[in-house]
Amino acid sequence: MVSLPSLTDRNLVTEDETNPVYNADTFAGIAYGELLETFEPTALELTRGASSGSDLSHWRENVFGNEMMTDSGSAGINELLGSITIGAMRDLGFNVNYGAAEPYRLEM
Repeated sequence: MVSLPSLTDRNLVTEDETNPVYNADTFAGIAYGELLETFEPTALELTRGASSGSDLSHWRENVFGNEMMTDSGSAGINELLGSITIGAMRDLGFNVNYGAAEPYRLEM
């Protein structure tokens, strides 16, 4: 089985004790700036203290709501594949299709 590089291996994450973030200077950061309508690359807040499998690898649910890469999935909840997750896949080296992004708005 092929091992995929982690977010920290690619320097995509800043591991701050209180507010870990996915770095702004990334494709996901560009997509987040577009969602915020600032059109500036913006750091994305990551989970901390949720669980060892979620920390530093999922978007913070209280910010990103039902976006697919938040740390909790629940039966009956429609999770959306947004442009920020597609951007994160591109940051990891995958070929992506932004046209596959579902319409998504921030829960803020």
